Amino acid sequence: MRNAKLERRVEPHDRFHITANRIGRVILRGQSREELLNNATHMLVESGGFSMAFIAWHDPDSRQLLPVARFGDRTGYSDRFRLYTDDRPEGQDPASVAFLTGVPYVCNDLAEDERTLPWREASDVSNWLASAAVPIFFKGEPRGLLTVYTSHPGFFFGAEEVELLREIADDIEFGLARIETEERKRQAEEALSASQSRLQLALDAASIGTFDWNLVTGEIVWDRREEEIFGYGPEEFDGTYASFEPRIHPDDLPSFNRAVEATGRTRNAFMQAFRVIWPDGSIRWVVSRGEFSYDDARVPIRMFGTTLDLTSMRFI
Repeated sequence: MRNAKLERRVEPHDRFHITANRIGRVILRGQSREELLNNATHMLVESGGFSMAFIAWHDPDSRQLLPVARFGDRTGYSDRFRLYTDDRPEGQDPASVAFLTGVPYVCNDLAEDERTLPWREASDVSNWLASAAVPIFFKGEPRGLLTVYTSHPGFFFGAEEVELLREIADDIEFGLARIETEERKRQAEEALSASQSRLQLALDAASIGTFDWNLVTGEIVWDRREEEIFGYGPEEFDGTYASFEPRIHPDDLPSFNRAVEATGRTRNAFMQAFRVIWPDGSIRWVVSRGEFSYDDARVPIRMFGTTLDLTSMRFI
């Protein structure tokens, strides 16, 4: 009789221990908050051997712990009660206490723990015998709660089981932080893309070209409008000063180079009007504006800015 009882106790424990790491890995693969939390509850029941698992998240306005993911709740147990985080009676249950204290709450006998009294009838219907509630921290504060229930007569939540649950809660926190970071990155990239699109529309409307000149490597990057201003066809410009220099009128080249050197040295903004000679011999008047970036030794390493074709304006 004793051996049979021990077998009932060992089997669910071993099942949870064996699958705990795999549960964590599956949780971390979640690509959205909903997917991650649902993965956690599913794995705790299907692989971890628990009868029911649910995750609640704190709503500061109502001071409630609201279920956001659950699995194994076949009788609607979690719909039969409300979890609060204030001093009302519904805020004294094991789950609420775990959240408020930031410390796991273990109840190895739901029928005897006085904190479960208001929910005992509901737990009896579901045949839950023991539970463990572990707070989920996010950004250093408890924000949610992971609770598991078992109906195995021999299952006992000891220090090792609680530590495994805490590790799973940590995996949930890490996964949520990763998802939030990726979402913020995506939003920032979308905002940047939209901003760049708006800027390009404005530049196109104003017939303004842009340039980016690496003063260390000598590479010059032009957008399509900049190429047009200097008389180049699509992708004809090879990105070198040697190809850029002949397009500047020879009478304006010395002053152009002096202005680049002086503004880079004095850390002032660059602005220079000069003439551009196209391959057909026609002359265009342009003005370039730019700024510099510097290395730690305060040496200019990059010049970037815009160029506007003034030709039509000069002859109005």
